[in-house]
Amino acid sequence: TRLIDIYLPLGNIKRKQGILDEAEDYYQCALQISEERLGDKHRKTGIVFRNYAFLHFESKSYNEALEKFETFIEIHNLQKDEKTADYILALQLIGDIHRHQSRFDKANKVFSHANNIYSNNKEIAKKYPTFGTILKRRLTEEKNEDTLAPASLFERISGELARLADETNFTNDEIQYREEEIELIHSIQINEEGCEYDSGIRKK
Repeated sequence: TRLIDIYLPLGNIKRKQGILDEAEDYYQCALQISEERLGDKHRKTGIVFRNYAFLHFESKSYNEALEKFETFIEIHNLQKDEKTADYILALQLIGDIHRHQSRFDKANKVFSHANNIYSNNKEIAKKYPTFGTILKRRLTEEKNEDTLAPASLFERISGELARLADETNFTNDEIQYREEEIELIHSIQINEEGCEYDSGIRKK
């Protein structure tokens, strides 16, 4: 599995640099090796899927991101691991994609599930107090409203795009986030014990 520990961080580095084609090549290699040597339901395979999902998410390939986030969730469930903040974040992003694609009932079910897990975990609630506020907001926001923010997730977190003079002129094909949501995503990415592979996401 040492090759996985090489390819996956290289994918993260390339993704941070905005070299997405090379990042995807590394993720594909890591995923192939992990599935062949560890199995498609192994915990480390799930982590590869999770990081790979962020590549698709940041490049607005939401269908591919959704598939890989859901696979990460499935593997996590099979392992019967304790639900972590990283797990709840994946659920939130799955819900965001569903809502962005007008599947509002599915989105609300996922948000409710994430909120229930959060509410029943005092440790996560204490460590990430803004998480509850964000999840409750998801459950009360208007159906036709995206997660509006002054800038996109890719621009604000990865730092690969220059800030535009007018940050409100974003098209509806991109999911957008508020400042505190970006801070939360960044914090979970680098702090959670289960995220042994830093995703490379950075707030600009």
